[in-house]
Amino acid sequence: MGQVTSQLLLPVGLKDTESFESFIPGKNQQVCHHLLNLFEEHTNKNIEHWLTYLFADTGVGKSHLLYASCLQAEHVNVTCVYFSFKEKQQMSPDVLQSLEHYQLICLDDIEYLDGEQDWQEAIFNLINRVKEKGDSCLVITGN
Repeated sequence: MGQVTSQLLLPVGLKDTESFESFIPGKNQQVCHHLLNLFEEHTNKNIEHWLTYLFADTGVGKSHLLYASCLQAEHVNVTCVYFSFKEKQQMSPDVLQSLEHYQLICLDDIEYLDGEQDWQEAIFNLINRVKEKGDSCLVITGN
């Protein structure tokens, strides 16, 4: 009789391992401080930095910082949503409707919207809704 093997499935998510503590900031300490300060703004109910755009080359940790922000949001009871535009093929721009109701909105890989007018309009409208509502922070990354 042949040997039976099984695979153990563990509920391990990338989000859980990518925290501010595991990020090596190097010259990006100011970026980390800015993102952590967003949570203080929520605590004080004084959202000054409602829109942040982080841009850099691929592979320097932008997604890591968004995952870390989401993890931090969970720790301090701030509602949060994360979306990567790498995954937009399976969805329509309607997924961005009502995101302004989250306190922290993390949108990753915006460069994937190049030439996608319907998605670009949806982002533009989301930005306007977040600004108008006044109690959310929108963090966008791209190259």
